[in-house]
Amino acid sequence: TIRLNAYGPKSVAALLGYDNLGTVYLKMNNHTKALEYIQKAIDIATENPHSPPYEKARVFNNKSVSLEALGQYDEAIQCVQQTISAFDNPDEYDPLLAIALSNMGDLYRKKGKYDQSINYLNKALTNQSNSPLDDDHPFFAQLYNDLAKTYLLKGDLEQAHDYFQKASKV
Repeated sequence: TIRLNAYGPKSVAALLGYDNLGTVYLKMNNHTKALEYIQKAIDIATENPHSPPYEKARVFNNKSVSLEALGQYDEAIQCVQQTISAFDNPDEYDPLLAIALSNMGDLYRKKGKYDQSINYLNKALTNQSNSPLDDDHPFFAQLYNDLAKTYLLKGDLEQAHDYFQKASKV
């Protein structure tokens, strides 16, 4: 239950509560219901000057996940752009930024825009490379696989092979 009476309907606590409910619906694959709660969180994040920028970025990223699942790629791209724009330095490691860059790559691949997909996946790889995580972290394998799939769809079999090989070594 969100304590709207205790904190107010436009409080950061309400934002977090709505986002958490949206996340639960995301996990349940009920994307329409997830969007309902995530949009409430976004409304608060954009109206409340005390909303943490990171939380605003996170709710936009969550919205993009539901929109992508519903096949609304252009709208999802707009949300991911909102997430990415919250970060001053795209090379400075942040797990949310790495995920957002990867999501953007996935969205562009699904739209058949392979060069843009590769660009964002490489940005995600650069961001992840600046993390304290080891090179054998599963996210590296995911990025290598995503790059391989994109190169395969683009018809560049040599690059696809190279990235599938990298993924298999993680």
